[in-house]
Amino acid sequence: MRAANITMQLTKTLVFTLVLVLLTGNISNGQTASAELKKHKRMIENLIIGIQSPNEGVKRECIYYAGKYEFTETVDVLIDVLKNEKNPKNRALIALALYRIGDEKGIQAVYDAASTESDAKVKRTYSAIVAEYKAAKAIAANE
Repeated sequence: MRAANITMQLTKTLVFTLVLVLLTGNISNGQTASAELKKHKRMIENLIIGIQSPNEGVKRECIYYAGKYEFTETVDVLIDVLKNEKNPKNRALIALALYRIGDEKGIQAVYDAASTESDAKVKRTYSAIVAEYKAAKAIAANE
């Protein structure tokens, strides 16, 4: 059990270090970190693999970074994982990532998932995300 915890912690540290290196090591010519990262197709592919990982720590970190940096390339895989995810914490994290990305298809998937969600906290999260997205969209339309 202790070895598994150490392995999990090392994996999380490795993922964090990898992302940190990519963020700080490849920024040049005044480009933002997000714009520079989006150029790296291989990194996106690895992020997608991580989102589908059976390792919970890797999966959660990759879902988080997909949302934080708004990688639209990950929307389809996030939707697929959301549909089959057993862990309610992961479902909520995926919904938040999809919200941050802001893709219509992702928000629709969160809306659809709300009707079948069994966990009350996750269902409230879904509802809040959809309501916030609709409100922001309405405000933007009125400007």
